[in-house]
Amino acid sequence: MGAHLRLDEEIGDLSGGRLTFDARRHRLTCQGADDAVHVLEITETELRGLLQRLLMTAPLPIDGEPIEIAVCLLLDHLDAGV
Repeated sequence: MGAHLRLDEEIGDLSGGRLTFDARRHRLTCQGADDAVHVLEITETELRGLLQRLLMTAPLPIDGEPIEIAVCLLLDHLDAGV
């Protein structure tokens, strides 16, 4: 992850605003492709672990920065209703 951006900023930027993470409130808000809004209560540590698990299950080859890929995978899961 970029050293200059916080996780909440990176997720917001990389998702085009579809994902919003509030580290203080432990809340990840997701806007699905169907415009449904989902809220997940999760700490920053848990969110980082989730993103790492998504990367570990990603199909190979992976091209791009790990945070970019993880955010795309998270959006894919959200859109699939997983």
